[in-house]
Amino acid sequence: MQLVFDIGATNTRLAFVRSGRLLHPVEFRTPKGFQIGLKKIAEYVGKQKLSGIAGCLPGHKDLKTKKWGKLRNLSGWAFPDLEGELRRRFRCPVYSANDVELAALGEARRGAGRGKAIVAYLTVSSGINGARVVDGKLDRRTWGWSIGRQMISADSDLESKVSGAGLYRRFGRPAEKIHDTKVWAEVHRQLTLGLFNAILFWSPEVLVLGGGMVGARAIKLPKLNAELWALKTRMKSNVPLPPLVPSKLGQLAGLYGGVEYLNNR
Repeated sequence: MQLVFDIGATNTRLAFVRSGRLLHPVEFRTPKGFQIGLKKIAEYVGKQKLSGIAGCLPGHKDLKTKKWGKLRNLSGWAFPDLEGELRRRFRCPVYSANDVELAALGEARRGAGRGKAIVAYLTVSSGINGARVVDGKLDRRTWGWSIGRQMISADSDLESKVSGAGLYRRFGRPAEKIHDTKVWAEVHRQLTLGLFNAILFWSPEVLVLGGGMVGARAIKLPKLNAELWALKTRMKSNVPLPPLVPSKLGQLAGLYGGVEYLNNR
């Protein structure tokens, strides 16, 4: 039996894995402290013997030291030796990665990007980030991905204009309580610039869009597709636009990415 985890700023998800299948997934509010979080994981595992663990967190992991730095919106989890703690407790191999990376891997191998050689994945929620998967493997990098920090004007990055946190800072209320159509027209326009840049940088066969602000909520893919084609026309660009598709795995993308990370390294 294996274990996969997705520790988010709001919720944590855990699941056992057998023969590549998720078993008994659970979701609970992420504890404010690192040690409390470890206790919750131990309670879930109980006496089950594990052969491997993989999962993700919303932050930056140093590729040389394998240690996590400051985690976004998880101040009580700052600088945890999560892999070391889990390895000592459960005596099995442990792997961890950034949340957007494992979501991208899950979507590329089991979700909306399945069957494509080059998959770009972007998530739009409280923040914005993305990752690229090439031939079923996460693309190499020297530090990490910071798609949301790309500049879309002389003094603004994409995240500050489009993300849930950015909108809250600008308008003083959550995205779901913003009903001004002019605001959302501008959000779509700004996000289109970010997506077009991602296409230019990464040359994907498919662009998968996930996150809590996509689809049934505020950001609509048909609108983004129309904006992308309009921008391509204005720019007189000959770069082919890949299909823009919604996440297929949704909130379980990170867990499925953990399964793939464990079994197809």
